[in-house]
Amino acid sequence: MLFFGLSFVAALLTLIIPVWMLRFFSGKWQLDRKIFWRSGMAGIVVSLLTFGVSLNIDGAFPAFDKFPVIVQALILGFTSGLFMELGKFLVLDRMMPAIRKRKNGLLFGMGWSGVAIILMSIVLAFGVFGMQDLANTKDLASAVPNANSEQLNFLQESQKQIQELAAGSPLKAFTPLLESAATLLVDMGLTLLIILGLNKKQTRHTWLAVGVRAILSAGVFYASQVDSMPVEIIFAIWVLIGAFLIFYFQKRLQAMKV
Repeated sequence: MLFFGLSFVAALLTLIIPVWMLRFFSGKWQLDRKIFWRSGMAGIVVSLLTFGVSLNIDGAFPAFDKFPVIVQALILGFTSGLFMELGKFLVLDRMMPAIRKRKNGLLFGMGWSGVAIILMSIVLAFGVFGMQDLANTKDLASAVPNANSEQLNFLQESQKQIQELAAGSPLKAFTPLLESAATLLVDMGLTLLIILGLNKKQTRHTWLAVGVRAILSAGVFYASQVDSMPVEIIFAIWVLIGAFLIFYFQKRLQAMKV
């Protein structure tokens, strides 16, 4: 019961953070909030494309599943970095060329993942009740009489996973909140890096962003596949790196008076 209550609280906080950041920074700096929403819509499209490619890698390369976990992590990390950061570069370069200043860039970076986080937090908040009902259902076959064997197996496996989560540390409920904060900060920092390159008319900054995202994403995948490294540690590292990127590249852009 405690886990589900905390999950609901975490979902609400995950929703509140990007909404508050949007209101606070757009109001403080007198920025157009359309930047946030347009960036977010583009970010969702690029994320779906990235997810689709990553999901079909094993189909395109049958030997992929036989690779060591670290190799799989590097391949998936590079895929994420390539699509997410090149996609961000193309949107900034072709669709939103007016975004060249650090303040607009920060709002763009917030929106890139912030809109998806808002939508997912709403789904998670409502989904908590369904998760609790599924975990507490004693006889799934009777509860869902029209389910076929494949659907029933899926529900049973999902129930087992939810029960294991609920039986573990209640702090696991806050993993999505930590992941969201980490993603927001990294996207804001990498957006500033790409904007720095656009102002200097140099592409190496975009490729650096691709590399940073690739390494961070590889770390998340690797941690999710091995028991020796909690994924929360990787997200905590994301938070620190994201905060550093924001601080450092804000200073660089300020020095250029943009």
